Parts: sequence; C-alpha cells; structure tokens
Amino acid sequence: MKILEHGKFDKSRLSSISSAISDMKKSGFAIDRVHWIGVPFIDRIFVYGIAAPEFWGRFNANFTFHQINEVKLFPYGIINPEGWRAEVEIGI
Repeated sequence: MKILEHGKFDKSRLSSISSAISDMKKSGFAIDRVHWIGVPFIDRIFVYGIAAPEFWGRFNANFTFHQINEVKLFPYGIINPEGWRAEVEIGI
C-alpha cells in the first residue's frame, strides 16, 4: 500500500486494489515488488512475484478481480528451471 500511495491515485481504488493484492498474497503469491505506470494519471499496476503451484487453482476459483489485464510467466533457475516467476498487470 505504501508503494501505491500517490497524490493522483483515487483512495477508494487504492483500497480495492491493495485488498486484491493482499488476497493474492494470502492465496500463495510471494510478492517481490509492486510498481505503477502512467503519467500524469496512473493507468496500470504491475505485481511481480513467485506463485506457489496451488495459487493457480485458487486464482481461478476465488478471484473476481476483473481488472487483471495480463499474466505473464517466466521460468527461473539457471540450469534447471525451479519454478515460475509471474508478472500480473492490473488495469485502473
């Protein structure tokens, strides 16, 4: 929430998006970083992290957060991929 506090960001939207991000964290998404894009108005928020395997089952069943624009997955691990790093784009 501290990262998303910005003078041009609507406070009601801030609380709904921060609660959606905390729900993602509770469901098994280990968040590395969060940042926003958009000048002069914020139009997208990116959430980066590592999703536990059970997160994807919970993601489909429990999330009604309709502003998710895109989810990208990237393998991590030098020689043998150990898991998947995710980038979630949330539209404002």
